[in-house]
Amino acid sequence: DYGYWLTPIGNMTTVNDNATLNSTRIGLTGMALTQTDELLSAKIFKLLQADYVLVYFGYLYAGLGGDEGKWPWMLRICNDNYEKYLVMGLEEDNWEINSVFDESKYWNETSQRAEDLWFQSMIVRLMFSGIPTGQLTTDEERAQVNDLEENYRDEIYRRTDDRGVYWAQQIPANGDYDFKVFKPVYNSTWGTVKLFKMDYTALESSFSIVNPEVFDTGYATLKLENTGTKNLTITDVKVNGQSYSYSLGKGISDNKVEAQDDDLIWVNLEESGTIFKKNDVVKITIQAESVALEGKPFFFTNETNNFFVKEAKEEKIRINQENSNVVQVDETQADLYLEIENTGENIAVLEKFYYDTIDNEFTDVNYLSGSSILEPSEKATVHISNSLASFYPLIHTEHKIGVVTPNGVKDEILLTSSYENYKISLLTESRISSPEVAVVQGDDFRDHMPIDISSTHSYTYDNGTTFLTIRIKNTGDLILGLDSIYLRETGAWTSASPLSPLSAYTPINSGEEKYITVRASDYLDLDVNDEIGLVVSTLFDGSTKASDIGYLHTINDDPDIQIIESARGSLGSYIAANETGRLLIKNTGDEDITLDEITLNSTTILSFDSDVEFLSGDKFLTMQECAYVSFNITGLNINDTDTVQVSVSTNTTALTSTDLTAVVNSALYNVRIENSETTARDQPNNVVITAYNDGELDLNIDSVYINGTYIGLSHFSELTFNISVGLSTQLTISMADLETIIGTVNVGDTLEILVITREGAEDLHEETVIS
Repeated sequence: DYGYWLTPIGNMTTVNDNATLNSTRIGLTGMALTQTDELLSAKIFKLLQADYVLVYFGYLYAGLGGDEGKWPWMLRICNDNYEKYLVMGLEEDNWEINSVFDESKYWNETSQRAEDLWFQSMIVRLMFSGIPTGQLTTDEERAQVNDLEENYRDEIYRRTDDRGVYWAQQIPANGDYDFKVFKPVYNSTWGTVKLFKMDYTALESSFSIVNPEVFDTGYATLKLENTGTKNLTITDVKVNGQSYSYSLGKGISDNKVEAQDDDLIWVNLEESGTIFKKNDVVKITIQAESVALEGKPFFFTNETNNFFVKEAKEEKIRINQENSNVVQVDETQADLYLEIENTGENIAVLEKFYYDTIDNEFTDVNYLSGSSILEPSEKATVHISNSLASFYPLIHTEHKIGVVTPNGVKDEILLTSSYENYKISLLTESRISSPEVAVVQGDDFRDHMPIDISSTHSYTYDNGTTFLTIRIKNTGDLILGLDSIYLRETGAWTSASPLSPLSAYTPINSGEEKYITVRASDYLDLDVNDEIGLVVSTLFDGSTKASDIGYLHTINDDPDIQIIESARGSLGSYIAANETGRLLIKNTGDEDITLDEITLNSTTILSFDSDVEFLSGDKFLTMQECAYVSFNITGLNINDTDTVQVSVSTNTTALTSTDLTAVVNSALYNVRIENSETTARDQPNNVVITAYNDGELDLNIDSVYINGTYIGLSHFSELTFNISVGLSTQLTISMADLETIIGTVNVGDTLEILVITREGAEDLHEETVIS
């Protein structure tokens, strides 16, 4: 009916014909107005292309004919077209089984009273919006409002719903409905005509949370899918109601997620001191912002259901060296192009890139593909504009390049530079950590070329000669010639010449490979398994254009193994005074071997099948592979600084033997005589020794020496001599008893006290006798 007002008088087009001839569209209008979900209502109005919605409210005044009396027909004409709307695909979750809505859930015809859904319908909320709801109790209050408002405010305190609840209790104070779509823009003088502008931002703004996970190591991850047509800015991430810092992948700089796009989000829980435990129950809530009408911000949230905290899986990242390079721009500028891959099982965050040490951070980092947050198996290509780390000159100027996650997981490779379109590669292109260093340190630095007899490798022969075979490939776009070869074991780089020289004029075309042989022992003093550093540079038109670097270990041309005592400063093999041991064994020959037995001092034999525990690897070793084993020793009664002869045999002629000096593993076994709790007194005439266990395993006191004299444990008043981890024990001996063993003790004398444990840990302490 109102179309007759709007079209001829207001000169506005209405979405329905004024004569209500199109029942389908009229029913859709009824559906939108009697819908109890604002967004579902807006969805229908958007289908009808409505810019404004007008309602006419009679203030519950008899005879004014407002929409409060017309709502049943809106609902009924909607239900009359139920089958059509099903075919149109308009069904929503809150529809009834055989109709759109159930009128009885809106109004009880018997009692003639409203039900809850009536108050929740959009037509009622639009009519009641913005009208004061305070009860009028005085004549003065009534004098300040017009007759219609007075009637409305009286009626909502007189009328009750079907449960006997006053209407006023069903209406928010002063009709303050939190509309997301319907924006009031006009009220007529008496307030009977209300006009709302439709802001469909809430309808067009939506996102879903996919695969949310919270881990017991202090972080959470998820994928956010922007399912709406509006760009979103993520403004807050909460876990169990608490806000945490977070970062996006593609939206790392502005926290934006484009319409119909997705992004990964990493949440830092640990930074705020929160560490959830496995199987804790959590919920993630995310707030987003989109731009509404007139540029105003629209904030909305979405949240997950409750779910359990998980145990974190191993996180791994990798710089793919074969797809990474350093491009020398000029003498001061060398830009890095790195391909990073998430090789782990969890989402990984690339926190920062650095050179040489983690403190030397690159600041100008741009993602050419992918983002700083990677799903498992996902890759990103990074361009780093660099003037911090100099790669000039190209010949043997190298840097360690690394990437690290917030959890401290790193990967590092060694790179030299090349000019644009030029690239030479030492084959194989991939790099690994030094095998022995990887075992004892868990090293993240990959500077070694994996052993491959068909590629770059080195043999050391019994006569002391070492030959190095170098396989290179032109992996750039332009032709190159050999420039130089440099080697080093320790210290400075040494220039080397090939046995069959490749002339600088011998072309190496793009994609072509060449082999070069160098007698490395002419330049370096090398033994089997010594580490060789190798740099090859190439030139074009008389100037150096490209270089590559890698490290490798020499191998024996026969079956061979070695016991590695240390690797880059870390202890590899040792015999502990507590009669345990560890051996780092490496296959340094040119064929696969099987470990057989360990022999100690030619008497104690340990089988690799039953007497050792493999901490890394197993008894089957391929070339350059390591096995790390631990074992217990019985019957040798090893003390600190004793020498133990250790031999290892295999299923081949490979055999190795070495002498290891027994040591105490101070991390595992550490006894400390506490100064403040150790006393020697003439009165009350006793010596009290307090010993603490600062190690990781329990200790058992074996013997005590005072001034070089052995004091049997039976002389102490205590009955047990075990010290649990983190705890202490006291040893008490009377001064009289002590004097019968070491002689007279006077006030002012110094007692040198030595406590030795069965595990080999010991501590020495000096105590002055006082009165």
